[in-house]
Amino acid sequence: MSTEFYGVDVVGSHYEHRLIINRGGGNMKWFVFKDDGSAYAAQGHWQNNSDRRIKSDVAKIEDGLAKVETLTGYTYVLAEHRQAGVMADELEKVLPEAVGNSGDYHESDGTVVKNVKAVAYGSISALLIEAIKELSAKVKAQQADIDALKTLMRSAQDVAGSPARTQNMDNDGETP
Repeated sequence: MSTEFYGVDVVGSHYEHRLIINRGGGNMKWFVFKDDGSAYAAQGHWQNNSDRRIKSDVAKIEDGLAKVETLTGYTYVLAEHRQAGVMADELEKVLPEAVGNSGDYHESDGTVVKNVKAVAYGSISALLIEAIKELSAKVKAQQADIDALKTLMRSAQDVAGSPARTQNMDNDGETP
């Protein structure tokens, strides 16, 4: 097994660094880090440790739906690439655990932006899960209300539409 880390100049496109793990027999996994700041797993996917046994001070996210409702999804240009996401400043107000500091950011014109906030997009999934569960509970409660109202309406229709009642209504209130 071997590990290689090297830079590649992709002609006419960009520069990237590749981390390649060669397990032998053509079994290679690699990760690509591009000069625009993006990165991806060329084979496989990124994973974060998430075993409950190694976590402490665990707390359920409360009011997930209200928190999601304060956020806005945007499209924007960053490092000359069109992207989509949220603003770290907005997210930090409702889920500070999903926002970090990536240090200084150097614009292509040489401008330096200090202490740039960064979003851990995977962390947003926990907030979305809780928001969806809250919506699901609301939908279930509304469906129960709808079902109860339907039952009430059927009961009222049964009373209003009973044969004796219908005959009385057809005969201008006279009993046959």
